[in-house]
Amino acid sequence: MLSHASAASFKTRWHELAQSDALVLLVDLDGTLIEFAPTLEEAVLDLDAVLLLNHLVNVGIRVVIVSGRPSASIDGIRALVPGAWWVAEHGSWRGSK
Repeated sequence: MLSHASAASFKTRWHELAQSDALVLLVDLDGTLIEFAPTLEEAVLDLDAVLLLNHLVNVGIRVVIVSGRPSASIDGIRALVPGAWWVAEHGSWRGSK
């Protein structure tokens, strides 16, 4: 548990980070943005996540979504968040839009 002073410092630091001009959000796709599913076709990005990610992009946060999937399997998902950067195939493929 954080002390009151530590909690205040922690809160201040997060507030400073959130106001940074060069904020980047790096997030994993499967198991984080999308729940694991038996097949790739069943693993879908829900509307709330799409809206949130697009909002973050629209306010100037660089959103980077990473996945171990083959790049072809994220093409349809990429279209839902066109302003994000995407990394697939464990980093061997990178792209946007």
